[in-house]
Amino acid sequence: MRKILLSLGCLVSLSGCATTSNFYELTSSPTDKIGYWTGPHQNISVATLKLNSDGTGVICQDYNGVAKVVSVKKVENKIYTQDGSFWKIKNISENKLELAYGLGGSYFLNKDVNLTLVTPACLEKLK
Repeated sequence: MRKILLSLGCLVSLSGCATTSNFYELTSSPTDKIGYWTGPHQNISVATLKLNSDGTGVICQDYNGVAKVVSVKKVENKIYTQDGSFWKIKNISENKLELAYGLGGSYFLNKDVNLTLVTPACLEKLK
């Protein structure tokens, strides 16, 4: 029984995103889809992603008013975070960005040029 609970705990902890352990060794890919992108993930959190032209940036994730900011790197069709997670870029256009977690779920982000969609907690962290 203990092994089953441990296995379930591991699965639940990994269900949010896939992981990578070599963030600092990754070389980012340049992008023309620069700026801020904001959107929800299933009513659980709201994320604001900032991408620079060299493919680096940050993501702020707000869970009920508690914001966490980590560095990101866009490498080809994935966004890797400094804390070890990554998302696949499923769709990107001038105004929309869809990021898919490794094991399910997505962020549907909208271009947020004036930071009007960002949560107050993330706005404070991104200044």
